[in-house]
Amino acid sequence: MSAREDAHRLVDALPEDRVPAVLELLRREIDEAQPAEQRQLSFLGIFRSGQHDVAAQSSEILRQELGDPGTKSA
Repeated sequence: MSAREDAHRLVDALPEDRVPAVLELLRREIDEAQPAEQRQLSFLGIFRSGQHDVAAQSSEILRQELGDPGTKSA
C-alpha cells in the first residue's frame, strides 16, 4: 500500500467530528509547500513603447515627431 493510499484509508477512518481539524492541517501543509506568489511591481514595463532599440532609431523618431530638420518652417 502506498503512503497516499494509507493516508486516504486513515482519513476515511476518522470520526466525522475530527475531519475539520485534519482538513485544516492538510490545507496549511499545502499552503506552506507552495512557493510564495511573486510580487508584481507596478512600474515594470512602463517604458515599453513597442519600438526596439530606440537609441539607434532616435534620428528617425525625431524626424517623424518634429519633421525633417533640412526643411525650415516659417
